Amino acid sequence: MSTIRLFAGCALLCLASSANAKWTEVEPAKTVVANRTMSVTAPPHWNRWSEKPIKKEEFWSFDGPRLNKIEFFGAIADGEPLAKETNRKREPLPKFSAAMRTSDVVDLLERTTRIVEGAPDFQVDAVEPASFAGKKGFRIAYHFTAGDLAERGEARGAIIDGKLYLIKYTAPALYYFEANQTPAMQIMESASIN
Repeated sequence: MSTIRLFAGCALLCLASSANAKWTEVEPAKTVVANRTMSVTAPPHWNRWSEKPIKKEEFWSFDGPRLNKIEFFGAIADGEPLAKETNRKREPLPKFSAAMRTSDVVDLLERTTRIVEGAPDFQVDAVEPASFAGKKGFRIAYHFTAGDLAERGEARGAIIDGKLYLIKYTAPALYYFEANQTPAMQIMESASIN
C-alpha cells in the first residue's frame, strides 16, 4: 500500500511541475534564446517550451518533441554539462571544458546523448568546419536509436571566449528529419551571440 501511495505522490508531483509548463508559438522574427545568450530568427510555426532543462538551454519544436526538436545551448562554461544531472553516481554527465577542441565537443555530444537519450548506438556521420554566429565553428551530423526509434541529428556551434554555443536539431530519421531540416538549418545560420 505504501508503494502505491509513493507512486501516486510521484505522479502528482510530475503532473504539478509540468502543469505550469506550456508551448507558445515563436513570433517569426529575431528571438532571444538560451538564457538571453543568443538570438536567432524564427521561421513561422515553431513552438517554444517554457521549461528549461538547464538554465542555459531551451528547446523548440515544430510538430512536438518526439517528432522534431531544436535545442539551444548558450554560454556553457567550463565544468558545466549539456543536460540536467539525474544520477551523478551511476551515470555522471560529461562536462564542457574551455580547452576543448572540436573532436572533444563531438565526444561531449555523443556521451551526453548516450546517457540522456539512452542511445547505446550513437554514430557520428560527419564533422566539418562551419561558420557559427560569424565565428569559426563546426558542424556535426549524427544518428542514433532511442528506444526503437531511429533518429538523425545535426549540431552547429563554436567555442567563443571560452564558452560553448551550440544548436542541435534532432528528429526521427524516417520523414521528420528531412521535413523540417531546411528551417532548422536556417535557424542555426541566423544565430548571433548577445
